[in-house]
Amino acid sequence: MLMTVWTVFEVVGAVAFAASGAVVAIRKEFDLFGVLVLAVITSIGGGLLRDMIIGNVPPLAFRDSTYILISLVSAAAVCCFYSYIHRLRHLLQICDALGLGAFTATSAAMAMTMGWNTLLVVVTLGTVTGVGGGVLRDVLARQIPMVFQKEVYALAAVSGAAALYFSHSFFPGSAPLYISFITTVSIRLVCLYKNIHLPIVRPHE
Repeated sequence: MLMTVWTVFEVVGAVAFAASGAVVAIRKEFDLFGVLVLAVITSIGGGLLRDMIIGNVPPLAFRDSTYILISLVSAAAVCCFYSYIHRLRHLLQICDALGLGAFTATSAAMAMTMGWNTLLVVVTLGTVTGVGGGVLRDVLARQIPMVFQKEVYALAAVSGAAALYFSHSFFPGSAPLYISFITTVSIRLVCLYKNIHLPIVRPHE
């Protein structure tokens, strides 16, 4: 049952990530192929980066095409109902936070399982998986990545991955996974709805 719930979180996140990629592509006036590619890259890009870092080749997304298909369907839906997407903005933000939490926790746990149980590796893999797709999306769309601006996004992933690392020694089984998930999602949503941002460093004359 727990794994079924976890799978739902990951699928919901994949849909939200893909939708955000499709929306950016449409706003940038990409053609249909470009919309589909950007949606897929946004959805699975973080996992691709993770797998390349740890040498897990071919990447998991290429061995199991489920999330690629989910991304394509999500992009097609955005193309058909783009005029209504802005009404679902808050729902997409919640889904995006769930995906961020699930992908961050899964990859941080993968690092621990593979024996790379140092704080740096756990946090790096968790964060790269959570935010990597969005960074690739913004780079391909020729805009400054959101995680480098004022949004509290990457910091939520860093905190979630760190929570898994520190809770791993105290809680057995899958508990650290859910502690990581709850930490990431909570920070992301609280900062989002309380309009909390990181300070912007401005040049001094």
